[in-house]
Amino acid sequence: IVNGPVFTGAAELVIRGKVNGDLYVGAGKIIIENTVNGNIKARTGRLMIRDEGKVNGNLTYTSDKELSKEELAKVTGSVNFEKNESRRAGRFFKGSGFWKFSLIFKLFFLVAFIASGLLFLFLPPTKVLENQRANDKFWFTSLYGLIPLFMYPAVIVISALLVITLPLTGVLLLAIIPIFFITKVLGVTMLGQYLSGLFKIKKVNRFLFFLIGIVCLAIFTFIPYLNFLFAIFIASLGFGLIISHIFKLKTV
Repeated sequence: IVNGPVFTGAAELVIRGKVNGDLYVGAGKIIIENTVNGNIKARTGRLMIRDEGKVNGNLTYTSDKELSKEELAKVTGSVNFEKNESRRAGRFFKGSGFWKFSLIFKLFFLVAFIASGLLFLFLPPTKVLENQRANDKFWFTSLYGLIPLFMYPAVIVISALLVITLPLTGVLLLAIIPIFFITKVLGVTMLGQYLSGLFKIKKVNRFLFFLIGIVCLAIFTFIPYLNFLFAIFIASLGFGLIISHIFKLKTV
């Protein structure tokens, strides 16, 4: 027997003794097997009142499922029920709804990237991509690109820690999106250029290279884990191309 109000939480709570006082509880599952002489306020996944259970007071609860008529008859006071919306949201992220949303989200950004990438390739400096023919040293471009790719976040962290260079940190953070967009467009185009060489496509056109690379990007975008690695590879290609032109490296 418990005399007085009870505040508790548990994964599963079974009330086998009598409670003379109000009950405030949060639990994954609550089972009442005895008498509660007081009001109950509960948040749970499932609330159950057994045959020997009884609530002499008001019941306010949030749960996945409402009590049955037989269980409600064991409550002498008023009953207020609220559907557990947070758990419904959790099921959404675990169920097909989330994956449909994720698929639409990825498709939207893929289409947006294709459109913006094609527009970017209209810039005169990108015409140099048509002069770069992939060869056996193609993969070295990616290796060179890994250097700035991993240095960039390190520089951001260091500049933030130094405090005095916080303005530089802000500039670097703002530059992340345009920099990685440019390197991604360059990387996808380079990949398409390399593949066109493998498949003996003689037409030299940066827009064609970009679209060929987009096919690979589209495939890997929807493969978990590999999409992240592929994104790093593409960005490193773009960074590598920039580095090779700055330092006149013959990598492609």
